[in-house]
Amino acid sequence: YEINREAMLFYYRNLLTNKEPQRYLQRRKFKSSIINDFLLGYADNKGASLYQHLHEKGYEDADLLHLGLVSKSNRGTCYYDRFRNRRMFRIISKNNKIIGIVSRILGDGQPKYLNSPESDVFHKGDNLYGIHIVKKRKDLDKIILVEGYMDVIALFYHGIDYAVASLGT
Repeated sequence: YEINREAMLFYYRNLLTNKEPQRYLQRRKFKSSIINDFLLGYADNKGASLYQHLHEKGYEDADLLHLGLVSKSNRGTCYYDRFRNRRMFRIISKNNKIIGIVSRILGDGQPKYLNSPESDVFHKGDNLYGIHIVKKRKDLDKIILVEGYMDVIALFYHGIDYAVASLGT
């Protein structure tokens, strides 16, 4: 959980200091409050910036691999960031812990969406995007299930704080 949290803080700081993803979010009419409330982030295209950051913090390569934050080169001699040139969204469990990351490419490229793999802390089928927000409500008489992360965020922006999205098909 600590590693996922540190990774999302890194991506969040990247978003705040890079103009391209900021312009995209402005075109989509995202206010800074949404960026902050959802701790949105940006993975740059440098190759190993997250890896270097987490490595300097003392996290083990095996843990970074297990969580799907980095990948190993074909030769097995170095590590690189799994998420590059992407908008980043944290997945928070009903217990308020960052358990994974979902991402969408900026511009063209494949895959369009790339998410954390199953791990000790993340089980896609057991979680919903936005469940941590819904759990804060006193009255849980209604919940809207929407298709994607941006739908949850857009509804929240318009005052609807009871939407969740599945984490895949």
